[in-house]
Amino acid sequence: MAIIFAGCLSSFDLAWNVADILMGIMCIINLIAILALGKWALKCLDDYTRQRKQGINPVFNAASIPGLPACECWNNAFDAQIERDLEQREKAFEKA
Repeated sequence: MAIIFAGCLSSFDLAWNVADILMGIMCIINLIAILALGKWALKCLDDYTRQRKQGINPVFNAASIPGLPACECWNNAFDAQIERDLEQREKAFEKA
């Protein structure tokens, strides 16, 4: 809120210059993230392409990407937990 108020009171040139500086900082942060995560994105793309060439509907599973750091989502245990939760909700809904 304070930044909006300050922006209203500042000159037009100052507001645009500050916005340009902040956008530049955001760009630098995003470029660092892209460089850090790019190798995993390319491995995921390779997995997707492999599945498409096999003629199957591509499904992302973290275990199928060699070397991918452990994550709590997109793995068989997570999918099984989601299915159990859905079944429990359906049973609770049927009882109500």
